[in-house]
Amino acid sequence: MKIPDGMSEQDVLGIIAKISKSLSYKFRFGFYDNLDIEQESFILAMDALDRYDGKRPLENFLRVHIKNRLCNYKRDNFQRTYELKCKCKLCKKKVDHEVRLKCNSYKQWYFRNLEKKNILLPLSLDHEKICENNERNLSKSDDLLESLSQKEIFNIIDQKLPVSMRVDYIKMKNGIKLSKQREQEILTQIRKILNGKG
Repeated sequence: MKIPDGMSEQDVLGIIAKISKSLSYKFRFGFYDNLDIEQESFILAMDALDRYDGKRPLENFLRVHIKNRLCNYKRDNFQRTYELKCKCKLCKKKVDHEVRLKCNSYKQWYFRNLEKKNILLPLSLDHEKICENNERNLSKSDDLLESLSQKEIFNIIDQKLPVSMRVDYIKMKNGIKLSKQREQEILTQIRKILNGKG
């Protein structure tokens, strides 16, 4: 770390900390919180100290340098802040976003930017737009062998369970409460079936 003339290391670190803290809230994005941006600012400031010429105040130089680098960092890792404009008629006119999507250059830029942004801002699982009934990939998929084994066991029970117990057994499977005595009778019979004695 190059320390400018007439300043101590503590003075330089104080200036860097002050600038980093003030810029961190403006430039946070995605999963990068203000502490992450403060750390990135500190790294950028250490790199900038080698280029400091001593002609202007250090704080002003570092603030401009860090701000410019954070703009680049956010653009490269999150999204571009300015819109792409090509030379087509749609881009030259001030038209709605939906109409501009007819321009291939704008459309490619927009969706590439959106994908990059969505990677860093995923929806939480409790988000209102996500419904487990509609999203098969969100629910836990059972192991195939385990589900086949369970299916086989239920088939054996269905075949060998006495007719007099079938209605109450189906109620139990569907979570309907039965008397303790009746539940025990059905469970005892199921154990006998599974042990090959029923």
